[in-house]
Amino acid sequence: MGRLDNQVKIRGFRIELGEIEAALNQHPDVREAVVVVRKGAPGGKRLSAYIVCAETENREDSLEKYTDTEETDGARRLKTKSQSDENRSSSGEFQPAFANYKQESNQRKQVSGNNKFACNGLRPSSGNSMYSSEEDWQSFMRFRETLGRSLRSALREKLPDYMIPSDFIPIHALPFTHNGKVDRRTLAERPIKALQRPEKDLTIPRTAKEESLAMIWGEVLGIERVGIHDDFFELGGHSLLAVSLMARIEQQFGKQLPLSVLFQGATVAELAARIDTIIDAIGDGSDPWRPLVLIRKGDSRLPFFCLPGAGGNILYLHELARHLGENQPFYGLQAVGLDGEREPDTRIEEMAARYIREIQTVQAHGPYLLGGHSFGSWVALEMAKQLQEQGEGVVRLAVFDTTVPFGQPVGMDWSEADWIIDIAHIAGRLLGIELNISDDELRQLDTEGQLGHLHGLLGQNGWDLSMSQLQALVRIFKANCQMDYVPKDIPPIPISLFKARESASVTRSGAQMAAFSQQIKQDPTWGWGQYAAGPVDVHEVPGDHYTMMSLPNVEVLAERLRYYIANL
Repeated sequence: MGRLDNQVKIRGFRIELGEIEAALNQHPDVREAVVVVRKGAPGGKRLSAYIVCAETENREDSLEKYTDTEETDGARRLKTKSQSDENRSSSGEFQPAFANYKQESNQRKQVSGNNKFACNGLRPSSGNSMYSSEEDWQSFMRFRETLGRSLRSALREKLPDYMIPSDFIPIHALPFTHNGKVDRRTLAERPIKALQRPEKDLTIPRTAKEESLAMIWGEVLGIERVGIHDDFFELGGHSLLAVSLMARIEQQFGKQLPLSVLFQGATVAELAARIDTIIDAIGDGSDPWRPLVLIRKGDSRLPFFCLPGAGGNILYLHELARHLGENQPFYGLQAVGLDGEREPDTRIEEMAARYIREIQTVQAHGPYLLGGHSFGSWVALEMAKQLQEQGEGVVRLAVFDTTVPFGQPVGMDWSEADWIIDIAHIAGRLLGIELNISDDELRQLDTEGQLGHLHGLLGQNGWDLSMSQLQALVRIFKANCQMDYVPKDIPPIPISLFKARESASVTRSGAQMAAFSQQIKQDPTWGWGQYAAGPVDVHEVPGDHYTMMSLPNVEVLAERLRYYIANL
């Protein structure tokens, strides 16, 4: 491919794919690397790196482990050291990233034949099948996550954040065209799982309900065939696609399901087994839309209760929960009104009181571990106050990229058209595209027509959501932005502030918030020092206000948050 063909533009940045490939090929675990742009689903373009691993005995990990702290300007920052010291064997040699995978695989069976692709650790059992058992497949998936962390960490030493691939996919060999060139089109267009797992391993639908859901899964994810045990998130699903998924399910089954049902089972088989129960619960007055949602069960350690931003949807917290580890209990608190029927809360004090009642159904007494992204941090702050007034302890408040509340509502003089235009700009940012919406044309329509226009525009750009979902989104976002919360009498609490390294594209609401918080940001703690018990722990993490919560950036956020949770 020519040099120009190897250049792409993602979120406004011009990227040379060959530069990323060259950096990957310098890594001792990599034999060959090809980077492509995958696109076509809501959420925009994403960089994916396909890796054929090299046989190697020694290397230095560039992963970091957070070990100590230093204080500057009233803020405590973590110092780091190379984790390579902890990866040394007893002989003093460094262990390759895939060593544990190979050892685990070889304990199950003897590898025979000439397998030069060490990252597989397994000899193909037959044909193109890389995995002779489900156990081998699960071992491979664990290895893939370990390799991804190692490569991301190494690339961050050489490249800016926007050039770090979202996916690192080990494959046994690269595909080639008939004239001997790497077949980048196949890599870019085939479903990731299709490049790794043979179709014979798919479990086909057994019932009409499973068949309907599998068809919806495939349409939303852009995958030809979906097995009933394939996980929505592992197949590339994310919060935007989940909205489309639920819109299609609503069309098929006649009921709007909460997005949170995916946390209770994200496979076709699991949802098919529960969908009638969920629909019956909606019909008999039960509340599947209750605020408290279990995202990860974990073990007996202290749960982390996390609140989303102004949109009120918790699904995007999935990656943070996953990367905190399977043993960490994680709950999200979703906004009232996502069902499109109830009115959203309009006061943070009332919202906090409601959420406290919810969390005390699973943890009756403190100490509590709270966190929030953006607007959610303000609600978490008020929850910390009310809990302490009840005599309960709060061991830490984790704040994700927001200042203290500035006590000024956003958009008080806006028309409905202004809010819809702002939502359109935010949606375009999340989709990675520019939605061409005309202010003049929109203002000539009534409110229903304006919503219909935006609904159609989103559908044309690949984001299928129902009108009720869109109406709920606008109502909740507007209500949260217009809260004029001023914290009062906050008892001191330990606080960690995680700032996004990059600036997000500015929307109208974002511009107002930036103006209101400009003076506050002159303080390195963004105002949180006045409520903190001791210095505020301040960290800068990769990504912008939105992408810090998604791969690959969320891995760094989770690693730093894990440090505090482990030391409670």
